[in-house]
Amino acid sequence: MLNGHKTMQIELGALAKPLTEQLAGSGIDHKKLQVFDLDANAISRLYVRGLITESQATAARKKLLRTIQGAVTQTLREPLRNVAGTAEASTTPA
Repeated sequence: MLNGHKTMQIELGALAKPLTEQLAGSGIDHKKLQVFDLDANAISRLYVRGLITESQATAARKKLLRTIQGAVTQTLREPLRNVAGTAEASTTPA
């Protein structure tokens, strides 16, 4: 834990496990995880084929990680919204 927050490790690259496996159980929608996999694979494919440089691949992976981080954060906040919405609905007079 860092600063009271849980940490997770994500590996990207041609030999990394698919993000659908790495992030299984994270609460992120499976279709969104599949899109992240497609993006990660595309970055690796372009790099391996020599169409982007190592620094471009690194920059793209960092951007993808920030996008994944946003999805994780959103997923963690959703139950709080649902609970707050339920609490508000239950205190509203009929």
